[in-house]
Amino acid sequence: MKNAAPRSTALSSEILDEAADWLLRLRDGEADRAAFEQWRTRSPEHVRAWARAETLLGKIAALPPALALPALDRPHGSGRRVALARIGKLALLLGLLPAGWTARRLAERQGLFADYRSAAGEIRELRLADGTQLTLNTATAVDLRFEQNSRTIVLRAGEILVATGHDAPAGQPLRVVTRHGTATPLGTRFAVRQDDDGTRVAVFEGRVRIAPARAEAAGYVLESGQQASFGENAAAPPQAADDNASAWTRGMLLADGMPLGELAAELSRYRHGLIHCADEVAGWRVSGAFPVGDQAVTDRSLAMLAATHPLDIRQRLGGLWVSLGARQ
Repeated sequence: MKNAAPRSTALSSEILDEAADWLLRLRDGEADRAAFEQWRTRSPEHVRAWARAETLLGKIAALPPALALPALDRPHGSGRRVALARIGKLALLLGLLPAGWTARRLAERQGLFADYRSAAGEIRELRLADGTQLTLNTATAVDLRFEQNSRTIVLRAGEILVATGHDAPAGQPLRVVTRHGTATPLGTRFAVRQDDDGTRVAVFEGRVRIAPARAEAAGYVLESGQQASFGENAAAPPQAADDNASAWTRGMLLADGMPLGELAAELSRYRHGLIHCADEVAGWRVSGAFPVGDQAVTDRSLAMLAATHPLDIRQRLGGLWVSLGARQ
């Protein structure tokens, strides 16, 4: 599934860095208030950046202690830059969320309280009690609800590969549920990916019935070799399954004329932080097989891009912020 285009109102990394620095200085009592007000009112972007910084503080304070990043407390000496980097990461990640989200809603949306999770860059394999093989792609979270008359995998975030088992008791159908609807396998091997704007199902063996959450009658059965995307209210027509729907299980991301902006968004899923692609290069078409995994692995993919395209790739905040632009 293609990722949504970046919003034109996104703040620059430089302004977010400055907001994070003022955040620390004000907390530590080191800031000149007049200088801060001059910075804050310099432009509408500065006003927005500071509003997000204040929201960030509230979200951090509301998180459970284990998630609240105790390292945000002011360290001494050179450690101050470490704290700045961590605040910068949160400013980048949390600052892009829709307004009005609570910390608990954020945690639930990202699957922080899920039964099983995989970290950014991690691929995790599970064998369920009924013999089903479940593979979690990067930054994925699932809940298992195995009850007397049903077996449900709730995909909270990310992407999974399911190979149904043969030990399931009769009368207990398996379902995969996302916030957009349901995928019900009919003896099969298939992948499910949930993004903000929809869920994609790709079938490799057998068949899978997909059903939008608010329009079950609009659902239909996908055959082997097909894939389709659906939202809460409708399902798109089926099409041939994309090779990338399973390439991640082999640690690869396949690009065949893929826009660079889309490739950057895909690589960003495997890292903590963000990969930002400048508008001037976002439409460049890229082909190749790129390794995916943890940050070190995706760094190899970035190096491949720099070696084969006139790109300037810069990493800041310990690799949490990566920018792609045209080489001068």
